[in-house]
Amino acid sequence: MDIDIEIIPRLKQFEQLLKLYPPTPSNKFLPEWYKKQKYSHLHNSWGTEDTINPVSKTIKNCPAVREYITDGIIIPAWTDLIIVKNGDTYKWNLTIGNSYSLANNDLLNITNHTNDQTEPLELNNINGYGTLKLTSPYFFKTPKGYGLQFYDPFYHHRNNIRLLPGKVESDIWHEVNFPFEFKDDFNKNNYERVYVKAGQPLLMITPYKKENKYNIVIKKYDQDFIDYQNNNNLINNTISNNWNDYKKIKNEEE
Repeated sequence: MDIDIEIIPRLKQFEQLLKLYPPTPSNKFLPEWYKKQKYSHLHNSWGTEDTINPVSKTIKNCPAVREYITDGIIIPAWTDLIIVKNGDTYKWNLTIGNSYSLANNDLLNITNHTNDQTEPLELNNINGYGTLKLTSPYFFKTPKGYGLQFYDPFYHHRNNIRLLPGKVESDIWHEVNFPFEFKDDFNKNNYERVYVKAGQPLLMITPYKKENKYNIVIKKYDQDFIDYQNNNNLINNTISNNWNDYKKIKNEEE
């Protein structure tokens, strides 16, 4: 079932941000390292281990990583973000806020959650200040019964800040803000600079069905399931462990 994920600018001027840095399906916004990495089919890699040109399987062969990277929607940064530590002084700037047409707009400020709001959760925050937070220039709306998960685009390897994950019932609540921590301890060095470029992947979103309930079922050893899994393994090995071919066969079985 297809559902519409509506992304609505909070101000008329923010329509331009959605044109400049449009939300994009994750499979159309792949990490550069992932695009460059080669997929090694077993028929190319098998038997090359002891040769002068061994062909290794890569992370691109892992279906779990592939499904994660290509799922959901990428929300790019809508402005340059600069944070500087110089001694005991911290400064930050969302450069879109320097626009005279948007002067004094609270939506363009970095706010924070104080330490007493998050302790004893251990986060890489600014000492004595707390967790910095971005205010989204967009509202998010989903059909009744669906919400959105917001999380950091881990495999894009933006190694400076990390968005804190969360789930929002976006069918009834449409305002979402984005607290983040630093990937490393920002307080250690005398001088430190963090830069997130406008247009870089900032976060990922995926929809979820709110009514889904989960039961944890701990079962005893089940020979029928083992036989079923052994058959899956046989199928997978006949096609050289190729995930796409395996998935096609399993989908046709249903």
